[in-house]
Amino acid sequence: MALIQATTPTTVTTVNDLFYSQYINRVVRDVAREPLVGQEFVNVVDLTDENAVNSYTYSVDIWADVDDATAVVDNDAAAESALSTDQVSIVGARYARRTFVLYNTSRGIASTVTKAAELMTRACRKRNHTASLALATSLTNTQGAATTVHDLANHDLVMHNFKVQDHDEGPIVMGLHDDAVRDLRADLISNAAALYGATWGDRAADALQTKSGGGIAWDGITVYQSSDMPVGDTTGWTNMVAVVGELAAMEMPVWQDLLPFMQHDESRFGVWIGCSIICEQGIVKNANARRFITRT
Repeated sequence: MALIQATTPTTVTTVNDLFYSQYINRVVRDVAREPLVGQEFVNVVDLTDENAVNSYTYSVDIWADVDDATAVVDNDAAAESALSTDQVSIVGARYARRTFVLYNTSRGIASTVTKAAELMTRACRKRNHTASLALATSLTNTQGAATTVHDLANHDLVMHNFKVQDHDEGPIVMGLHDDAVRDLRADLISNAAALYGATWGDRAADALQTKSGGGIAWDGITVYQSSDMPVGDTTGWTNMVAVVGELAAMEMPVWQDLLPFMQHDESRFGVWIGCSIICEQGIVKNANARRFITRT
């Protein structure tokens, strides 16, 4: 028996190389988005215990001061002072967002259902972020205009005016728009370097270089940079400095924490994915915060 075929095959089938026409990067990427820092400016009050409250109203009492003590002779009555409080109330609301995912939707990298839950949760968190920063426009202690440059001199003036408000003790945070950080860094690099040397000026500017969701420690406070700072004086930006912690200027009572949900809709062959929260932000003590308007 011959081991080698003596005749040429009459039919030859050519099979192309089998491969996917696309390669999907396994890194899950999102569009560029602003760090959510708004919650750093409010004290979160946990009211999620269902037995703690029976309504979505939160009240804070601010005790008024009394007059100084006065001299009194023996066997005479001391002067009287009445005690009074100012009450601030915050009324909560439910905030939610949802999206619909078909059953036959699939992705090779991340589960669409999982990604949908993440994005809907972020939608609620982003609402809290923007609502907290928006409180800056309602602060009664204010300075600046749409033409104000936030240089070192303006920063010092803001901090001076804030200190003389007799605010409560506690950690201090500052929210700056991107444009205000731009002006502050420019002044640090030039004028601070001229006064204290290039090394000091450059290092001070470097402290504000990174746009971090965790904030930057600078000048004894924590600075948060956000392009979501609200508009001020029509064409400028509203920035703020505030006390946070237990004696914070602003609070956010939460009656229901972030709650993702899933609801199947067989008639549409898919599932609703969403998230909700019951909360609200409000100013409880204006003396503990200050807004300042700067240029674009």
